[in-house]
Amino acid sequence: MIQQGKPPTKKRKKGLMKNVSELSTLCGIDVCAIMYNPYESQPKKHCKDNREEEMTQVMFNNISGEKVICGLNLGDLYDLNWLLDEKMRDIDKRITALDNTPLNP
Repeated sequence: MIQQGKPPTKKRKKGLMKNVSELSTLCGIDVCAIMYNPYESQPKKHCKDNREEEMTQVMFNNISGEKVICGLNLGDLYDLNWLLDEKMRDIDKRITALDNTPLNP
């Protein structure tokens, strides 16, 4: 059964943001998405750099214990999850690069 209302919109937003992020990564360009939602009167602008900086701050505030993520809405949690996935991919790439680097005696 397909639910009516916000959940499908949120799923489409998550998929669109993933595609926008991949486009940015693959092409090495800055991207911005403007989304219209039938439940909101004003469009929302999502720029990767601004959102990434905001979620990075949320992540560090949570790690330091200044703020916890309990108060975040679902969209923020999706964005934080995306950021953490990106950071983990970067770490994995660095580990792989270090593993493939020959040691000098």
